[in-house]
Amino acid sequence: MNHYCCVPGCKSWVKRNPELSFHLFPKPKKSNVIVETKLGSKELVDRRKVWIQRLKIGKKVSDYMRVCSLHFEATDFLQKQRVKRRTLKLNAIPSQKLPLEAHSTEPGPSSRSITAAAKQRIVTTVAPSLIPCEDVEDLDDQEAAEILTSLKNTENSTLSKDAAVQVNITKEITLCDILDSDFKLKEFTGVDNYVIFNTIVPSSVLEMMRSLDG
Repeated sequence: MNHYCCVPGCKSWVKRNPELSFHLFPKPKKSNVIVETKLGSKELVDRRKVWIQRLKIGKKVSDYMRVCSLHFEATDFLQKQRVKRRTLKLNAIPSQKLPLEAHSTEPGPSSRSITAAAKQRIVTTVAPSLIPCEDVEDLDDQEAAEILTSLKNTENSTLSKDAAVQVNITKEITLCDILDSDFKLKEFTGVDNYVIFNTIVPSSVLEMMRSLDG
């Protein structure tokens, strides 16, 4: 693999910087983030569009273009012990070493759109430790299921230790049993309610989570 970082002005190259990871852009309409505008309203926006806007990609994004890990915070990645490869969280967006100018091959955005974009703030809406996103290579369905299974097993292991001091636990406790209200969901994930959670999380991931709980 001979990956380069596509961010304007960034010179990262996988052969020269093996310590870095290189990440594909989110696929269109696969994950969303909530953007709070300067007027205080909230909009659900395709995360891929947010990446393109913040990284000032002034050309069409191909299926092979990658962004190096220098443009993300350490907290944007899942814990190493939970995944085999360095993996971005579902709500990760570039925030470090952002370019000042776009690629000059195409006309840039108007000053009005730049001002509006600068005043937008990304609101975290998904529990980062729960759900994986695009990796150095795209995760297939099997690996995504393995990650979710690992997370679920970790949760069940903790619950089993707590239940050891109780008497006659006859029913297996699942993650869905615990998060049985909007209040508990918010305490555990940071999401206000299930309406927002179900809107943001892709349906395919929700189906895998339900099948694992079952």
